[in-house]
Amino acid sequence: MRRAAPRAPTKEVTLVSSRSSTPRPNGTATIDGNDGLLAAYPGAQFIVRVAIRDVFPNCPRYIHRYQLVERSRFVPRAARPAPVPDWKQESWAADVLPARTMEGEHHAC
Repeated sequence: MRRAAPRAPTKEVTLVSSRSSTPRPNGTATIDGNDGLLAAYPGAQFIVRVAIRDVFPNCPRYIHRYQLVERSRFVPRAARPAPVPDWKQESWAADVLPARTMEGEHHAC
């Protein structure tokens, strides 16, 4: 049984893309731990939706060309749980992370 996740207050956001052809929207974000889209994203704990208010063009001046070469092994996949990076065991992080982030195989990153 899935427990109800609390809804966070709404927040103002600006979304920025690494592609100059993609517009830059401003809007209000909401975070939902019970959204129907969660099942489509392995490992996701919340879905963030943005109600778009303004859209601006991106200035290509500082946007560099990007090419995905390989996905990180830390990206969750449906076939297996994502490994836990070693930094999550460090004293400065371990005491503030939810217990579920510590479950699984640990790896350096």
